[in-house]
Amino acid sequence: GVSAGIFNTDSICNGISISGYGGNGNCKNGASMALFFLSSKKMNGVGISLGIIGGDTLNGLFVTGQLISGLSDGKDEVSRMNGLGVSLFHTNILHLNGMTVSLVNYSKYQNGASIGIYNRSGKVNGIQIGGYNKSSFYHGLSFGAYNRSQNLHGLQFGLLNYAGNNPRLLRWLPLVNAHLGR
Repeated sequence: GVSAGIFNTDSICNGISISGYGGNGNCKNGASMALFFLSSKKMNGVGISLGIIGGDTLNGLFVTGQLISGLSDGKDEVSRMNGLGVSLFHTNILHLNGMTVSLVNYSKYQNGASIGIYNRSGKVNGIQIGGYNKSSFYHGLSFGAYNRSQNLHGLQFGLLNYAGNNPRLLRWLPLVNAHLGR
């Protein structure tokens, strides 16, 4: 069905939800749009907001003006996102399976791609494209002005690249750095 209002706090919504403030619900399935704030423990489908999108689990496409953040349960990160998140300023996701595009992207576990000015992840399987890319464990490709990984298994392309698990003289390299061994 269709749900519309200034404040929309439906516990479960299947279909289309339009509001100025799409507050905390348990599950939204379909298309959800809010002017200022869109949040639900679980959202499946498409979420669009000029302000903030938050939730515990986001599955689908999410486009926001400010940030994607897990505000539904007091945490400052989405626990899991499967799909595409596009944010003007900031994304903060614990487990990312998919892609984020934003000025600043944070994730603890990333399977997929992040594109932004600053990308920071704990463990990456995939690709990062940005000005500054930072990770603890990296498996894949990194393209940026400065790439830094404590434990690299892949390739870095940038003006300056750091791979902490390379031999001392090969840790800091311009243009290309690689660690393809164990």
